[in-house]
Amino acid sequence: MKIYNTLQKENVQVNSIDDNQIKIYSCGPTVYDEVHLGNLATFIYTDTLARAFRLNGYNVIHVMNITDIDDKTIRKSKSEYPNLKPIEALERTTRKYEKLFFDDLKKVNIHKNNYHIIRATESIDLIKSLINQIIKSGIAYIADDGIYFSIEKYIEAGNKYGVLSNLPLNHRDVKHRIDNDEYDKDTIEDFVLWKKQKESEPAWDYKINNINIKGRPGWHIECSAMSINKLGQPFDIHTGGIDLIFPHHENEIAQNKSINGLNLANYWLHTNHLLVDGKKISKSLGNGIGLAEIIELGYYPTSFRLLVLQSHYSNQSLFNYEILSDAQTSLSNLVRDFSWIYSVVNYKNSGIDIKNIITNAKKSISLAMDENLNTPSAISKLFEVSAIIGSMKSCDELEFNEIESFAEYIERLLGLKIIYKIILDKNQLELIRERQSNRVHEKWLLADNIRDELLTMDVGLRDTEDATYWYPII
Repeated sequence: MKIYNTLQKENVQVNSIDDNQIKIYSCGPTVYDEVHLGNLATFIYTDTLARAFRLNGYNVIHVMNITDIDDKTIRKSKSEYPNLKPIEALERTTRKYEKLFFDDLKKVNIHKNNYHIIRATESIDLIKSLINQIIKSGIAYIADDGIYFSIEKYIEAGNKYGVLSNLPLNHRDVKHRIDNDEYDKDTIEDFVLWKKQKESEPAWDYKINNINIKGRPGWHIECSAMSINKLGQPFDIHTGGIDLIFPHHENEIAQNKSINGLNLANYWLHTNHLLVDGKKISKSLGNGIGLAEIIELGYYPTSFRLLVLQSHYSNQSLFNYEILSDAQTSLSNLVRDFSWIYSVVNYKNSGIDIKNIITNAKKSISLAMDENLNTPSAISKLFEVSAIIGSMKSCDELEFNEIESFAEYIERLLGLKIIYKIILDKNQLELIRERQSNRVHEKWLLADNIRDELLTMDVGLRDTEDATYWYPII
């Protein structure tokens, strides 16, 4: 498989460190609020990346972190639980939003069990160990408000800072430092590894040089610790949104490089922004639409997954309700075209070489996914196959097995469930028989009324010259 490696600025073939195994780290959510659709889009892409490797025969070890201690989570926990102890308030807040996050993942067909989930608050000892090693290397220093990483010392040690973003270093002699977890601007400054406790903040003991710097970790060192905790260093692929390139991922690289001179990851895959009205989705911009909002409006969560995969992960993609409606219609059509085969009662060959069509489609889809995760091309090929299956007038057992197997392949690869078995009750079967009689006697209005009645039961009908088949309306 080839992916665009931000580190090399080109498409490169992924050569895993261990044969038949791929180690992936995905920057997870900061759990202080519901995630928005832009966040979810990134997780859909990285989930699809892991799926593609699994179908290529790899054992995928996929780690996702949960940032449950940072500036945002602390502020939110204070506002939500002002009367609780800081650590208790933090845990209460972050666990609530963590659950909402995993609920959202499940709805877009991302399975929690495919990940090793690591929380920052459960990694404090490892974080302190890494900071000790950075101090020992001479690149970190203790200030009055915490422990900082020195960009200047890092460069003096023969390292290049900014290998992902290529930001200029012409102001490095200013020696400013920043204790915010996230930067407000593209300025390269010494960043915090350990923040000394402020009033009413959650904190942990950290004894160093015979003093106790009670406080909590900075955001960047958390990911450095959590990634190598399960994956070692280096691992294969580090993923995240494009907005994390600087400063977060640059600082992760610098931290780990300063410890042992090794790369953190061999490949860096970054997903681009999901745009609403030409602007990236962001809570700070007031356009942070969540999954619950589109579900409330009647949209299927997996329609959003289809919308996402119809754009390439490296390109900016557009979201509006017209595009989402189109995706929902497309998903419903896929379900219609595939699911009707479960209502076949008289097996009869269609006369279409469906086996060859599906074999070639799988080859094309596999090639597309291997070429920098080209999901738009894969989806396009899926639509072509769907149109052919939807045009079939009949289906024998061999064709049935080929179609069902292909639909299951699509779900394993793209996370899109496109085939559903529907079992009709006696009343629904009787309605279909009654409708058939009305059609034979050209009582078209009565037949149409029955079709409409079945639609209210989420049962759709497709008529051919030989028979009427049914499928679920999703």
